[in-house]
Amino acid sequence: VPRALIAETIDLVAVLSGRGSARRLAELAHVAGLGVTGDYALVPATSIPEHTGAPS
Repeated sequence: VPRALIAETIDLVAVLSGRGSARRLAELAHVAGLGVTGDYALVPATSIPEHTGAPS
């Protein structure tokens, strides 16, 4: 499948980290197309605060 078609089809990429109950969203990025080198152009979709373990 051509990379350009994948970049056009996929809007968001979610990166999860941890296991079990410690699983969390580590990063959320918008796929903005392909960069000049042919790599996927990713733009942060949101900022996620660091989890300190303390209640907020």
